This record gives sequence, C-alpha cells and structure tokens, in this order.
Amino acid sequence: MAEPDELYTLRNRFWLGNFSMAIAEGNQLSRLSDVLAVERDEFVYRSYIGLGQYGLVIGEVNEESAMPLQAVKLLAQYLEDPASTKDMVIMTLGEWLGDAASKDHPTVQLVAALVYEKEDLMKEAFTAIRHGQTMEQLALWAQFCLKIHRLDLAQAHLKKLSDADEDATLTQLVSGWVNLATGGEKYKEAAYAFEELIDKFEATLSLLNSLAVCKMHLREWDEAEKLLLQAQSKNVNDADTLINMVTCYAHMGKDEQVRVDGVPLSGVAAGREEHARARVRTSTRSRAASQVIERLQKQMYGQHPNHPYTLKMKKAEAEFDVLAKKYADEAGIDPDDPHGNGNDPQRKPKA
Repeated sequence: MAEPDELYTLRNRFWLGNFSMAIAEGNQLSRLSDVLAVERDEFVYRSYIGLGQYGLVIGEVNEESAMPLQAVKLLAQYLEDPASTKDMVIMTLGEWLGDAASKDHPTVQLVAALVYEKEDLMKEAFTAIRHGQTMEQLALWAQFCLKIHRLDLAQAHLKKLSDADEDATLTQLVSGWVNLATGGEKYKEAAYAFEELIDKFEATLSLLNSLAVCKMHLREWDEAEKLLLQAQSKNVNDADTLINMVTCYAHMGKDEQVRVDGVPLSGVAAGREEHARARVRTSTRSRAASQVIERLQKQMYGQHPNHPYTLKMKKAEAEFDVLAKKYADEAGIDPDDPHGNGNDPQRKPKA
C-alpha cells in the first residue's frame, strides 16, 4: 500500500495559484522527514514569491539553508529587481548548473529555466530542464513548447505526463493548455478540464483566467466577462486578468456592431426607424466599452509598467504617434484642429 502524500494539498494549491492557502497549508504541516520539510519550505517560499513577498524569502533563507531554498531565494532576488540582479543571477545559475553537487537538483534546474525564460533565453531554458523527470519539469517543458509554437512537442510531453499520472493536477492543467493551443473543437475540452479543476479544488485566478480564455475562443463573451469579473474580485490589479478583460471588452464591442439585444441587426424587421434606434444603442454600448478598455489599459500601464504587454503596447502606440504626425505634416493637418474648424466649436467640419 502506497504511503500517503503529505504534501499533496500544498503542491496542488501552489500549482493552481492559490498561494495564500498554500502558505496556510504549509504552516500546518509538522513532523515531516528532513527531505519533506525542505520541500514544504520550498513550496511555501515559492508561494510567498507568487504573492510578491520577495523580501521575506530573501531575509529568511541564508547560506546554511538547503540548496533548493537557496535556489528559491535566487529567484526572489531576480524577480524583486530583474534589471540590477540579472547578471549576478545568471552567473550564479551557470555556476550551479556546472557544479556536480548542484547541477542535477530539480529545483536548481527549475529556477534556472524560469529565469532564462523570463530573459527570453529559450535555448538555455530548455537545456536547464532537458533531463528533468519530475511532473513539474515536464509541465514546464510543455509550457515552453507552447510559447515557441511547438504544439507537437507540447503534446509529446503531455503524453509523458499522462503516462505517469493521467489524473494528476499538472496533467490536467497541461491538457487544458494544449487543447487551448490546438483550437477548434478542443476549446470545449480545454474548458472542461479547467472547469473540473475548479470543481475539484476552487476557482483561483489562474483557473478563472484560463477558463475565460476558453469562453472567449468559443465566443461566449458574457460568460468570459463573468469569469473575469470574478477573477478581478480576487485581485483587482492582476496582470492576466486586466489583459484578458481588455481583450474580452474589445471583442464584445465588435460583436455589438452586428448584434443588439441578442438579435442580429440584419434580422431586425421593424423597419428603418427601429434599425436606426438599434444602431444608436450599439454606438452607445461601443463607446462605453471603449471607455472601460481605456481605463483598464491605464490601470495595466500603472500597475505593471515593465510587463511585456505594457512594453509592447507602449512601443506600438509610440510608433503610431510617429506615423500619425508624419501623415499630418504631409497632409498639412493641424493636430489640434484635425477637422479644420479653426478651433471654433460652432463651425461644422469641412466636407
């Protein structure tokens, strides 16, 4: 008879993004073997990192701590200030991965892969976990494969996870990710996987966002919005939630162009007058959606100035401004008076 897994709940709460409950679970676990005690502390400290409590981890882990905990501390140091610690962290990881005493440790490999991935050093990230056999390493490898659009490799690693334990939480998570990337009818299977995990455990930020993405692909915008509002109630400044809400509202606004109150505009049979009223309602809703999107964008920029999404959008906006100015200069358009009204609000725009 197999021994009970004393860290089962702790691991699963961490993997699903329920960091506060993972910490609470870890604090209740005692009378563990030395090996399990170190693993417990590793997941507890990683949960603090998930909550952005980098200083706590850095302060509590010292040179006498076990190697897994030192690796987690290095991750906290990097995430607290990537710009100033990047060189030191990458150098340290290189030393550890080249040292016979630490190179084969799963946590060292895992932390190295996470840091390399954030620095967009994908070759190094894959190399760090190429010999990994833990469920978490296999899941991370599959996630990396999806990032570089190698669905075939992700599917191969999903099979490895399924062969090891098809009912495991990480197997179900990766199954959802792979089906989401596959698309088509697989969107429904992905949604089912995330719904099952929510029912089995609880609705975490990660699961709510994953399920919302499925619903958006299935064009179930109202359901996606409900899920994202639920996620927002858990963390109003969560980056993934803000990005997904922008996407959801942008598409809801587009859908309003062809559908009002659930009825396609082409099918409105009340004549020109009703059709005109429908378009007025559509225009009003679209403007409201645009205002919400603008607020969400500002919130994202303010709370996550260094997030890849923010940097990409800022770059695109700057490039657009340059092109718009170039066009205005060539066309002789005053940017402060684009309609040629002479700044007189009573004058109508020129034809």
